[in-house]
This record gives sequence, C-alpha cells and structure tokens, in this order.
Amino acid sequence: MHPSLSSGFPSRACLAALLAIAVASPATAQAPKPTKQAVGGLEITGLFSSGKHCVSGSSANVHALGWIERGSAITIRFRSGFDPVAGVVTLGIDTPAGRSTYIIDDDSGGNLDPEIRYTASISGNAALYVSGFRSTSGCYWYNFEMTPPAASVTRAAAPAPAKSTAVRPAAITGAPSIAYHCIAGDNVTNIHSLGRVGRGARITVTFDTDYDAVAGLVNMDLFAADPQPRYVMDDDSGGALAPELRLTTTQEGTVTLFVGGYSSIAGCYRFRVEIQ
Repeated sequence: MHPSLSSGFPSRACLAALLAIAVASPATAQAPKPTKQAVGGLEITGLFSSGKHCVSGSSANVHALGWIERGSAITIRFRSGFDPVAGVVTLGIDTPAGRSTYIIDDDSGGNLDPEIRYTASISGNAALYVSGFRSTSGCYWYNFEMTPPAASVTRAAAPAPAKSTAVRPAAITGAPSIAYHCIAGDNVTNIHSLGRVGRGARITVTFDTDYDAVAGLVNMDLFAADPQPRYVMDDDSGGALAPELRLTTTQEGTVTLFVGGYSSIAGCYRFRVEIQ
C-alpha cells in the first residue's frame, strides 16, 4: 500500500501539486460597492418616541399617535439614513359628519429628513404615515412632541341618544381577519394599517362586536398630486349596532382603519376585510 494512504497524510508530491494549483488560481475579485450620497443623521432634541422602524417599496408604515386636542402644537422630527416622506392624518369619528385634516412633508428637517410642525385645527385621533421618496428603502427614528393648548379642557362626553342596550354580536360572513381587539376610555381609538391598495379597489370591512362600535377608513397617498385623504365613517350599518364600511378607492394609497366606541363606551371587536 502507498505510504501516504497508510499513514492518513498526503505525499510530498500531492502537497506540491495542491500548492501549485492554489498559487495559480486567482482570488475572486469583489464587485465595487455602489456609491451613495452621505446622509448625516439629524440630532433630535429630547428622547426618541420610537425605536428604529424600516420601510420599503411603495407602502407606508402607519403609527398611531393617539388623541390630539384642537389647538395643540405638534412637532415630529426624524433621523434616518435615507430620504423619507411623512404625513399625519387626524380623523374625528365622534360626530355624524366626521372630520379629517392632514399635513405632508419631505425635506424640511434637513439631511433629506421630513419635519412636521402644525397646530391642530380639530380634535381627533391621529396617524403618522412614513414612506420612502420614490419607493426608496431605509430605516428611521422619530420624535413626537405635543404642547396642549393653554386652555386645555378634557372633552365632556355628550349625552348619548337613546339606543338599545341589548347589543348582540353581528355575524361575519367567513372567518374574521383578526382576533379580538378591545378599547376603553374617553377619546380612545384603535388604528389598524390595512396595507397599500390600487386605484379602483373595492374595500368592505364588517365587524363582530359586543358593544356599539364606530369606525372609519382612510386612504392616504403621500405622493399623489392631490394628497387629500379619502375617508368614510359609519356607526350602525352592519346591524346589531355594528358598523360596516364600504369604500371604492379613487387613487392608490395606504388604507388605515380607525375603530372607536359610540359616546366613548368600551368593548371588544373583530373585523373582516375584503378587497376586490
């Protein structure tokens, strides 16, 4: 038997051949990295209101900011390593006609970051939308600061018109889209991001509730020529005091669902979303 096989080690001739192959084989060259414009981070006064969030593609991240009183001074600053665009939609679902306002910004914070400053013209629950300019991807932090108006007064709950107190869950065709969510307290609204939809999408949201829920849908496109949010609100169209929302979009955008309680009552709900 050959010595190299019996000892378990290759012969000197084999080692020499392997060394020659290694020397002759050129190392794989690494492709040069694409150049990018250096974007410095913007310092934020105070602590961050959020951890790091990331976004990609044409969809927007949606962050619930809570209830904002009319006359409050709002400032939202960002720090990122890309070119984000941001907007805030405030929706008041506590009136029959409903109310909505919005504001959008791209680069006012410097270093390609947005900065949003405004005084709330209505009271309502607000949602922050963040996307990348021209569908760019990246990560960001934000800082949310609110100064209430000098004569801030906690909203008194309006007397509720007489309604049936026997609330039975409304039947949902098919399986619910989510498990139960619950709300409690004055001015409380849950906000759910339903994702991005195209123009002409027909959206239906039905509910299974154990209380008198009020709901609204908002379609927001940060990059539209007319970025005015399209929205619809409802209270009892689903039967048994449950809302039912139907919206046909006139432009593509990110759709957000707001759910509250009639006259600030508490309860739990599930919902089902159908998009055609």
